[in-house]
Amino acid sequence: MQSIGFSNMKVVVIISIFLMLMAEFYNNKVLVAYSNKDSDHVEWTKSLKELYFPGFWDYVKSFYPLGLVWGRPATCNVLLETLLQHDKVTDAQKLFDQMLDEHKPHVFMGINAETYNIMIKHFFKKGKLVEAMEVFSNTGLKPLPKDLGRYNYIMGMLYENGMLQDAVNLFEEMLS
Repeated sequence: MQSIGFSNMKVVVIISIFLMLMAEFYNNKVLVAYSNKDSDHVEWTKSLKELYFPGFWDYVKSFYPLGLVWGRPATCNVLLETLLQHDKVTDAQKLFDQMLDEHKPHVFMGINAETYNIMIKHFFKKGKLVEAMEVFSNTGLKPLPKDLGRYNYIMGMLYENGMLQDAVNLFEEMLS
């Protein structure tokens, strides 16, 4: 018999939660539709709900006390972009810093290259080149190495803004 891996187990739990929510939705529909019509339907639905739902939610809460976390960087990147689009730069910076602090390589992926690109692009658009370079250089508590994509993105932004020498300097830094 093949064992089920952690990531596969997470998928199973997510699908189970979805199915339980669907079952609860239809259970509630039956309760509403038959509340004054057929007591057998109502009694059966209540019994089913009492039998399955409490134990399942207890299981989920015991293994995932903070809730299921999936697509963390991608989800936070969407929030980050939204905050920046609405000029909530302070909140976006706090979220970025939190993502950096939570990033623990090989255990939890709290940030990715796209996160950096979102912040850098925003600061370049606003003409805040110093802030863009600070974001580029910030590696957080658990260092996230500057990868080729991050270098490539910031060098492109520097070039587009007429800062060719700064782009060349970063290129030389990348090669060293």
